[in-house]
Amino acid sequence: MVSRRQFVGRVGGTVAALGGIGTAAGANGDSSDLPGGFPAVERSPALPEPGPNGPPTVPESFPTLSTYGHFGADASLAEGKTRTGYDLEGDWNGFSEASEIQIYVHGFVSNVPPLWARYLAKQASEGLAAAAYTDVFNLAFNWDSNVGWVEANEIAERNALKFAQWVRDLRAATDRPVRIVSHSLGARVVASLLEALHPGRDSFYPGGRSGQEPRCAETARGAVDSVALLGAAIGNENVQLNERWGTAIRFATGELYNYFSRSDEVLAGNSFLGYAGIAEPEKAPNNYVDRDVTGSVEAHGDYDSADNCAGVLDDVVADLNLA
Repeated sequence: MVSRRQFVGRVGGTVAALGGIGTAAGANGDSSDLPGGFPAVERSPALPEPGPNGPPTVPESFPTLSTYGHFGADASLAEGKTRTGYDLEGDWNGFSEASEIQIYVHGFVSNVPPLWARYLAKQASEGLAAAAYTDVFNLAFNWDSNVGWVEANEIAERNALKFAQWVRDLRAATDRPVRIVSHSLGARVVASLLEALHPGRDSFYPGGRSGQEPRCAETARGAVDSVALLGAAIGNENVQLNERWGTAIRFATGELYNYFSRSDEVLAGNSFLGYAGIAEPEKAPNNYVDRDVTGSVEAHGDYDSADNCAGVLDDVVADLNLA
């Protein structure tokens, strides 16, 4: 497990004082807003067929922020793990030279091994590069999603404090833009991250609801420069200002684009954000944008094609002016 000092030592930079971070209670496990039902297999049809020796080769050197193995199949914290701890894996050479940092957060992959996190992040980085977004350090976020659907949702939320700790440690080391692209249930990881960075959240900030300004609140404002949600498997009301994540979106990120497709049969039949967009647009945060990409995305696994012959990564680059 990586400490704040070890993280900054690995990626370069200096540490600012961040007293008290990471000592509060764990993430709220409220899953009452979960849309009902989800297939047992999310991404497998869109992934390459495994070769004779298993899945496609993915370099172990691909840089990865990992909490894999930090939670059990019942979503409980594994023995020896902490609420805010994380692991850094792979080769982080090049981090100091890149102008921006981009993290890809995978979704629910209940039947495939964890190396798919690196594979999917690498595929997304190639798609972004094909759209001329190149001066960037790409990394994967790997989390315990290969469990049951309900447990995966709970683990997604419990990653909030871990991911938030990394963002704060990163912000102590650099002020370069930080961008996140997520697919499917990865949206719950990201929304929970933004919630953890928001000062109104009791479990992360002391005195959050008492009216007292919590410590380090301003260091978290806009800590994530942009978020792109692809086929988000979260409720389409929960991003509204009158619901769970709306104010966190407005506070903790500069802009959030939601790419949804009514051709996505995996998300059809439920009130998923990735199928229909926000439920009540007039209640959206002012930095939230819906993008209807039904004409570009025919299936749940088509959002992040590496060559952009399908998918929306070129739209992400254009919308966020990344090229």
